[in-house]
This record gives sequence, C-alpha cells and structure tokens, in this order.
Amino acid sequence: MKVLHIIPTLSKGGAERLVVDICDECNSRKNCEAKILLLHNQNDFSSQLRNTTVIHTTSSFRLRITGKSISDFADYKKVAAAFKPDIIHSHLFEAELFTRENLFPHVRYFSHLHDNMKQFEQMHFRHIFSKKNWSGMIEKSHLIHRYRRCNNHFIANSMHTEAFFKKNLPSYLVKNLTHLPNAIDIRSFPFVRRNPVPHQIRLITIGSLVLKKNHAFLLRVMQVLIEKNFLVQLTILGGGPLQAELKMKAELLGILPHILFQGPVNDVAEYLTQADVYVHSAIYEPFGLSILEAMATGLPVVAYNGGGNSEFMVNGKEGFLLDDLDPVLFAEKILEVVTSKDMFEQFSIQAHSRALHFTMEQYIDRLIFLYENA
Repeated sequence: MKVLHIIPTLSKGGAERLVVDICDECNSRKNCEAKILLLHNQNDFSSQLRNTTVIHTTSSFRLRITGKSISDFADYKKVAAAFKPDIIHSHLFEAELFTRENLFPHVRYFSHLHDNMKQFEQMHFRHIFSKKNWSGMIEKSHLIHRYRRCNNHFIANSMHTEAFFKKNLPSYLVKNLTHLPNAIDIRSFPFVRRNPVPHQIRLITIGSLVLKKNHAFLLRVMQVLIEKNFLVQLTILGGGPLQAELKMKAELLGILPHILFQGPVNDVAEYLTQADVYVHSAIYEPFGLSILEAMATGLPVVAYNGGGNSEFMVNGKEGFLLDDLDPVLFAEKILEVVTSKDMFEQFSIQAHSRALHFTMEQYIDRLIFLYENA
C-alpha cells in the first residue's frame, strides 16, 4: 500500500511531528510505503526523519471568492504518476483545499482533523458581513462538495475534535468519520526517575508562542511561586510571534532571569528529562502531543483543561487537570506535586503508564486497518 501524506510545511509543530512519526513507522512495515509532499519548501525535521522521503511540489492552488480560482497542478500530477498512491492523506486546511481540487481516480482520500477548523464553525448572522468569515463559509461549501465527490474519509485526533465535526459536517460525511487519538514515538521519550528538590523547581512547557497557548498565564504563575520564595525556573520550548512581547512582560514582572526562552529545539526529550513538572496553559488544545511526550518521560503534569488533553489525563492521577485559569491555584498544585515525594512518584509512574497506551506502533496498526477498509 502506498500512502502520500500532504501538508503545507514541516515546520516545528504537533501536526508536522505526527506526520513525520506516522511515515517513519509506516515505512518500517512490509505492507506500507509512505512519502511526504510539502506545498512549501520548509523542512525543520530533516535531521529527525529516519527512512521517509520528503518531496516539495511547485504546484499551487488558490480558491478565489470572486472570479476564477488560480491553480497549477502539473508538478503534483507528475509526483502522483511516479508514486502511484493508493491513499492521499492530507493535513491542515491548506492541504485540504489543494488535494481535493484535483482528484485522482482509484485513490482513497483521508483528511486528518488536527483541530477544530475555524472554516467549519457554524456562522452566526451577526458575523455574515465579516470578509474573513464569508471567505471561510465559501471554502467550507467548496470543500464539502469536493469531499462528497471523493467519498472522503476523516480522522479526528481526539473526542473533542470528533464532536466538533459531527456537529459541523453533513450526515453523509459523518459516517466516514473515525476517532483515532494521536500517538507518540515512545522510544524517543524514555522514562526517567527524578528526585525533585522542593525549593529548586524546574518547570517546562512546549508550544508555539501564539495567543491560544496562553504563555502569559504561566508568567503570572511564575510570579506567584517566586513571591513565595521558591527558587523556580521555567523553560519554554517553541518559537512564535509573541516571543518579544512575552519577554517584555516577564521583565515587567521582574521574573525574566527565571524564564528560559529556548525556541524550537530538536532534542526535546533531553529538556524534558531535566525538568520536574510539565505545565500547560493553552486555552484550547485539540489533543496535546507535547503533554503526552512529557508524561512518557515520567513528568507529572499541571495543565488547564483545553479540551483534547482530557482524553489522556485525569485530574489527580497523572497530575492536575484544572478547569480554572487561576495562577494562585496553578502555583499551589505545582507545589503539591514537588513537596510530596509519594505524590510525585505516583503521578510520575501513572503518567508514564498512561502514555504507553498512545504508542505509534499501535496507532499505525489502526491506521493501516482504516486504509485497507477504505
């Protein structure tokens, strides 16, 4: 079976990392061959890919609300003719529009639903005059028509995402919707036993520096901990447009020396093994791969319930999953974890044990089953 995974770029991100892990695991199987096709020539995973070919296409497609759409599929057709895929598996919205505009016969199409795409939200009348919302409505209508033509299959990465698309897809497409929770390459995140020192707390978080990840909240948590006279450090892995603003905020709060902005890194596991607690404050989380990776190494977690992360976390079992964005409460829960040796060890073991239910090997078994059934 040949599978072509299509994604806009391989920039550092959860969806991109999942695609890399899926393809590497598929290519280790006798019955599956996978390649990655990029719509834009950016590959930040070149040093991490084990046995997967990455291709960049010069083809493009732009759907125009008024007038004729702009498209050039010549190079894409050459790639498909050479590889002869049985499955085309698309990731993220730009790839959805691109792949469904030029449909190949005898190919089965899968859409990977990494989050609740804004274009599929139900539009309220008061928003109808917004150009952005109007554009999204046109794109949704266009895509649904194309989905129907190819009898499209959908993979939802969490129950939270599945519920959203059950509500926003037509019933004749919902029948092709499958819940398949994300997974990690467990071999890359080995379990480590830790002995935290209560007055020297090492926190870590991973995520793009964008508004929905809510890093500004973690700065307020840090302020609370420091005011309680704890020696604490927060390492932030990931880059993004809010980095300068967050650094300025940390400086105004007087906590900048306690915050390490490391940017995107390749050796994520190495940073995780040097931390005591993983913290996560995203106001919306479609799944939360980075949390799962942290749990695999044995890190207890203190996180806000952003939706998808409740699929693999239970409050009081692998850590604390909170429903309130209260910096004092967050700080108190972090202190509970690091000041109780028994609680820390219990959370650590249970976090690792839970992560073992989301391995890439199990994931690919189920994914290939879905491909074959299609």
